[in-house]
Amino acid sequence: MKIRICSIITAVALLLGVFPAVGAAESPVYTVDVPVSVDFGQASGVNFTLQLNSLFVEAAEEIEGTRAPELDGKLFALFQKDDQINVGIASDTAFSCGGPLFSLRLTLRQPAGEEDELYKLVKLKVDEEPAWQTDTILLSGVREGGVYNRPVSIAFNEGTALLDGQPFASGGTVDAEGEHNLQVTDPAGRIRSLSFSIDRTPPVITIADYDDTQPSRGPLTVEASVNEGTLNETSHTFTENGTFDFIATDAAGNQSVQSVVITHLYTSADLSLSGAPETPTLAEGELLDIDGWKLEIIYKDKNGAAVARESVPVTEDMLTYAADTPGQQEAVIRWKGEELRFTILVEQAEPDCDKTALGEAILQAEPLYDALDTYGETAVKEAFLQALEEARKVYENPEATQTQADEAAEALQAAAAALSASFKKGDVNRDGSISIQDVMMACRILARNSTGQAPTDKELEVGDMDGDNKILIQDIMSICRVLARQG
Repeated sequence: MKIRICSIITAVALLLGVFPAVGAAESPVYTVDVPVSVDFGQASGVNFTLQLNSLFVEAAEEIEGTRAPELDGKLFALFQKDDQINVGIASDTAFSCGGPLFSLRLTLRQPAGEEDELYKLVKLKVDEEPAWQTDTILLSGVREGGVYNRPVSIAFNEGTALLDGQPFASGGTVDAEGEHNLQVTDPAGRIRSLSFSIDRTPPVITIADYDDTQPSRGPLTVEASVNEGTLNETSHTFTENGTFDFIATDAAGNQSVQSVVITHLYTSADLSLSGAPETPTLAEGELLDIDGWKLEIIYKDKNGAAVARESVPVTEDMLTYAADTPGQQEAVIRWKGEELRFTILVEQAEPDCDKTALGEAILQAEPLYDALDTYGETAVKEAFLQALEEARKVYENPEATQTQADEAAEALQAAAAALSASFKKGDVNRDGSISIQDVMMACRILARNSTGQAPTDKELEVGDMDGDNKILIQDIMSICRVLARQG
């Protein structure tokens, strides 16, 4: 039967700028869906070839689900070799067609300066005889190198077949995952072989490690990879909290989705200090006592909602303040780019304590202490002893202040002066010293005493050395001993 092909491709129209670019870094890439229309009368077989213009067409594939109803129940084969697409249709009974049989999806490139040639996509080549009678065996359901994520039904027009080395009947279904090889032999002994794969296993997406535990101002870039196929994005940068789906698609059309949810990005932070006094105070040149201090942080998103909280012990390397400048100062705590400013008080330090005057006062008081038994006023002696004891304590205290040293020296000097001004036992003539004149005057008092004239109270104060309320020879001997010690 002669085949009458009235019109193979009725119309292909492509307007510049209508189709979106797939890539921007290289030459623009476009896709277009082209219906393939054939108009013929009654025929039991049709065979034609589409010649792709390789200058513009990068790839072509049949769009599933676009075959015309006229092809139901008929043997239909479409296979591509290099830049040719061969189409064959066979039927046990005559049939006709007057419209689109199926659609192709063409991937195009647009060479610079040749935009006016874009409409030249495909050319028609009509075979005088059906292809399966001259070049190859007609197969349908699979194509060479095809990858499918579903069972496939395979039909061939004549001969016998082996699938993976096992007999296979036309119209059979292949469901097993993996690679397959089909070999069909026609009655004339001609062989057609092709390989295809069934893959129903979704690709595996791997998300690279990223820090999702510590609050961050961002941006945060999350990277992904896939064991096979392609990803919608290989990385995504979060500038705020949210979710992004990495979608992987393999050659068979299997898809997998891996969602990344980010909740720890923040735009502001509220800082406060716990465990510290309202106005921390330190002495000039010293360090702040930060034991127990904690920096309390509330991280917030752009809406003011808290995304995380943190309590951080304060350490010296987080603090900045001027410890050598007395008065109120501003201190700063820095943590992860955030700052908390607060006021501290630096107290002026006491100058180094000069104990020279105190030492001299103690040195001058030593002779008075050695001769203390020669002084008669008990209250004055007790005051002197107390002042001397306090002066010695301050002098030996390494933490004593200048004020304490000065006050102790002044007190001891005053007590020593009071003691020196008080009377001495043995200073009978009250001239402030004990000499031979005092011995002679005491002898005269003793001589009067033998005549019945008792000593006066004033004379007893200075002449009664042993406290028996009398002036006797023993008292005169005591004055002599004091005099001897002085010598």
